[in-house]
Amino acid sequence: MLSYTTESLRKIADKLSEDGINVSYMTVGKITGLKVICVRDESEYKLTKKVSDEEFESINVAGIAPFGTWNDLILPH
Repeated sequence: MLSYTTESLRKIADKLSEDGINVSYMTVGKITGLKVICVRDESEYKLTKKVSDEEFESINVAGIAPFGTWNDLILPH
């Protein structure tokens, strides 16, 4: 989890830098007060519906700037 958190902070810092705001990823972490709590979920979940490849591809997904490929919105059609 820490590697993902650090990568996320780096991407935010890079985006801010592109916008003319030069900060380090460590500063972004301090400013946002980011804290991560992880709990292992060992529950078993039943599959309730099978989705075809075509149905899956039709999901309207949009990235959230500046997060791009690692944070998405699922939007209505």
